[in-house]
Parts: sequence; structure tokens; C-alpha cells
Amino acid sequence: MAIEIAPIKTETYLTFYDAKFFILFLDIDNKKGWRLPTLRELNGLNMYGAYWCAEDEGHLEKWPENKKWKVIAVRDIN
Repeated sequence: MAIEIAPIKTETYLTFYDAKFFILFLDIDNKKGWRLPTLRELNGLNMYGAYWCAEDEGHLEKWPENKKWKVIAVRDIN
């Protein structure tokens, strides 16, 4: 499945749940359904720096609750 990368990324660092909240209400040109990329998708984007990915939710115990990383949103396109 192909993905679309949001033209907007936050250079502001957000906690994981703030990042999910940001993406939940993201509306770009009436496009909705944005999400955090999977780790595989994120690696394929060649994004450098610390970005949240969908799998991080299962590993939050590794980091302090207030850990902040950047956010990029993607959505599935058919």
C-alpha cells in the first residue's frame, strides 16, 4: 500500500500522546486519516533525527513520560 507524506511536520518536539493528538485532528486540504508512520515507513523516508513512529507506543516504558521527539504524519492512499 502506498502512503502520502504530510507536507507539514512539526519541528516542535512533542510527547508521544501529544503527537498522536496532533495527528488525530490534522486536516490538510480536506484530507484526514493521518497517522504516525510505522518504523519501516519511517526508515524508508530517510528522515534524520528523532521522530515518533507507531510502534513506539508499545515501548514507552523505555523513556521518561515527558520524552519529546519530532512528528511526521502519513496516510494510506489507495
